[in-house]
Amino acid sequence: RHVSLDEVVTDCAGAAGVPAESRGTSITVKSPEGVQIQGDEELLRRMVMNVLHNAIRHSPVDQAVHVEVAVENEEEIIRVRDSGPGLAPEHIERVFDRFYQVPTDENRLRGSGLGLAIVRRIIAEHGGSIEAGDNTPTGTVFTVELPV
Repeated sequence: RHVSLDEVVTDCAGAAGVPAESRGTSITVKSPEGVQIQGDEELLRRMVMNVLHNAIRHSPVDQAVHVEVAVENEEEIIRVRDSGPGLAPEHIERVFDRFYQVPTDENRLRGSGLGLAIVRRIIAEHGGSIEAGDNTPTGTVFTVELPV
């Protein structure tokens, strides 16, 4: 069925605002209205929430997470950029493996190692893909591509 992707992302950013605020992290969203996709709304919401929680977890306190929704080359794109330390090349593909966790210092929040594996599965079920990139010392961007 048709799902308003911009609405899903905006709602999820609002819901993720509570844990983000507890870390002093803000979430900014840039999304055109009326971006529609065929899919399972509940699964898409879970996917967006998992990516947002991952970005919040890896952003330093008092930094921002940026979310952008766009339509490019007949695909719906969601980009989530954190303000963390970035991913070393050896971790880029492994972060999508079940139970894999990037080694971090003790001050960072730890996850279960399942969030991004679930994200990849949901995206695959919708005929899309996800990749991690722009791994600079000032963050990582996760790019989700979903067919129109």
